[in-house]
Amino acid sequence: MKDDRALDQLLKGMAAEHRAQLPGPGLIWWRAQLQKKQIEKERIERPLMMMRHVAAITCGAAFIALLAQNFGEMQTVLRNDSWFLMPPLVLTAMAAVGSWALPLGSRAKR
Repeated sequence: MKDDRALDQLLKGMAAEHRAQLPGPGLIWWRAQLQKKQIEKERIERPLMMMRHVAAITCGAAFIALLAQNFGEMQTVLRNDSWFLMPPLVLTAMAAVGSWALPLGSRAKR
């Protein structure tokens, strides 16, 4: 195709020849049922997702509050090389991060 007019005529001719075909009524009904079930599933899961977010925020706030409340004691423990308190601190931090990341992971799977 060397000029735009020939290309335009070719495209118009192809568009005129094409006949749109609707899917069968069974397929339309099946897709509607799938969509209806998906909407119902999302409606049912919405309170659960909200509670996951509330739990994640609560856990994060509790962790930050406990960290702020005991920050001076933790610095003293770290300065004195008393490492026996580190495993509970690490486990608490991991639980806080995990509870925050769980709702994000479930949202990404959708």
